[in-house]
Amino acid sequence: MPTLTSYIGTIAATEDVFTALSFATIQSRANESVVDTVAFKFSSPVGLLAYNTGSLAAPVLVTLTAAQYTTGTGVQIKSDGVYVNSVKVSLVTSVYFKSAVTDFNGSQGAFTLNAVDAGGVVSVGGVVLSATVLAVNDAPTGTNETLSISQAGTYTFSAADFGFHPGGGADEAAQTLTNVTITSLPSTGSLKLGGVAVSANQVIPVASLGTLVYTPIASGTASFGFKVQDSGGVANGGVDISVTANTVTFNIAAVGAAPAV
Repeated sequence: MPTLTSYIGTIAATEDVFTALSFATIQSRANESVVDTVAFKFSSPVGLLAYNTGSLAAPVLVTLTAAQYTTGTGVQIKSDGVYVNSVKVSLVTSVYFKSAVTDFNGSQGAFTLNAVDAGGVVSVGGVVLSATVLAVNDAPTGTNETLSISQAGTYTFSAADFGFHPGGGADEAAQTLTNVTITSLPSTGSLKLGGVAVSANQVIPVASLGTLVYTPIASGTASFGFKVQDSGGVANGGVDISVTANTVTFNIAAVGAAPAV
């Protein structure tokens, strides 16, 4: 009967992303003889496990279901692929782990691992593997804004006009707005920063937003696009700029008319 009583290290995973764990890596870290063990069996998953029906370069992942771990021989990985109840489901010799909790980062249990010998005998007990999940910054979002002014007036912006919301979970709630990128210029009128015309895709620090001024030249409507940037950074593949641009729209009343409400 094979034995497996320890495993070196933890699974190094990334928030909200499946991380590959190969047969070779498991074999090198598990304290079981290569001669005795031909497979490793997974059970009691805390996170999600998937197998790859594509390739290493272009993975197509299929998440395993709870029933697959307990049916027949369960879920096993060998030197030639991944098996579910003795049926080979993947030629790629890796399983893929992800936390089951969206936006989770930190340490958590992953699954129980057992060794399996050539006769199909499974080691007793098993080893509980843990995962260390690295935090990844999620993209923030802005908010579309509609403002009403007179043709003879101007509008001076503040940070509140861009409706910043941090992305992700509670760990990102304290992030703040750092920059606004003007993705497209007003359809009519002028947009100036400190008296200088703004250019498309110009990045404006939050501290300078109080000098951003729109001046209309005609009644009607005008709009420009923007994206917001947060303070969370881009470590581990994070995204700190909103993915989709939002819009500021002006309803401009003619001189002598009250601004639209």
